Amino acid sequence: MKLSNVVAAAICAATPALSAGYASPTAIGSTGSDHDWAGFYAGIQYEKGSSEIILDNQDEKFDLDLVGPGLHIGYQGDYSRVVVGAELAHARISASADGETIKLDNLLVKTRVGYDLDRFLPYVTFGTARVSFDNDSSSDGYVFGAGVDFKVTGGFTLGAEYSKQHYKEEDEVARNRANIDFNLFQLRASYHF
Repeated sequence: MKLSNVVAAAICAATPALSAGYASPTAIGSTGSDHDWAGFYAGIQYEKGSSEIILDNQDEKFDLDLVGPGLHIGYQGDYSRVVVGAELAHARISASADGETIKLDNLLVKTRVGYDLDRFLPYVTFGTARVSFDNDSSSDGYVFGAGVDFKVTGGFTLGAEYSKQHYKEEDEVARNRANIDFNLFQLRASYHF
């Protein structure tokens, strides 16, 4: 067999592969997700839960029911599959027990770390918390929890979150110390810009 016949056969065999055109390679680290979680977002939430207040020096315990609406705003960065962000949230909560109700303001500054599962974003959250009562007293503490967001459309998400908040309040005049715990379940809706 002549060399020219071998070369001609090789060229003919390669022609169909070349006619398909050039396919660009996929970028390394690409998530393959059509849903980007990066950017600013804002929304509303509705919270429901319970609170336990323990007075150390009096061995007393009070249980409260918590319910109320709130607002949140935040920013997230989408780093391949890991989503990291910060959120500021405020809720006006009604706390009730034995037929009596008090109002309190709940302010949270949280970090969120999640995992991009396309339309779903499960995450953990932690940060600082402040609760202010109608009598102008307030207490600082911390918050931690977990949640999941679901992307309904490109900009609109629905989500659920559970959080636990802990506060310590000291009254130096009465020499009393209170441990306050909030357990809250939250339904939320957000718009991503």
